[in-house]
Amino acid sequence: MNVALGPRQGGCCVVCDAPCYRVKSFDPKTRRPRQMGEPIEGAKLALFLQVNGARAELTLCAACAEAASQWTQHINLIWKRVILAFQFMRDNPPVTHSADSKARWHESHNRAICDLVANPPIALIGMKDLQTGGIVL
Repeated sequence: MNVALGPRQGGCCVVCDAPCYRVKSFDPKTRRPRQMGEPIEGAKLALFLQVNGARAELTLCAACAEAASQWTQHINLIWKRVILAFQFMRDNPPVTHSADSKARWHESHNRAICDLVANPPIALIGMKDLQTGGIVL
């Protein structure tokens, strides 16, 4: 199983970038998904325990959810993609933000990035079906 490189795409699988939601709209500046619609059949949320005891939820397509044993050994690389996505969002605020709200946007994303770096996931604790919300693992 190959793990995609670079920042993860919103609404897509954190492992391979396959779509997990139908996209309602795209950001005009970055052409990345902005608003998500219904989840695609088979998409899951992988539930991870983080170092600080918090729970992280990472979106997976059906194929990657089925092959969890093959990619969990690469969780550090996958977590790096999550951090890169936050850095990308921090550096590309929505075009409608004022200078003051852009500064708040930047600061809030910096705090989130610091938290993600300090508290990586340590264990897969379950999976949740995106369509039904039911726990599947």
